[in-house]
Amino acid sequence: MDSRIADLRKSYERDALDEDAAAALPLTQFETWLQQALAA
Repeated sequence: MDSRIADLRKSYERDALDEDAAAALPLTQFETWLQQALAA
């Protein structure tokens, strides 16, 4: 693999889904995630 492409790789292992903190309804949780992504 081209090392420049490998440098773009991100690790998502740091965070995990905390089911106790997640919304009860999947669409509500998705809306929260979407708003966070748009704000980033």
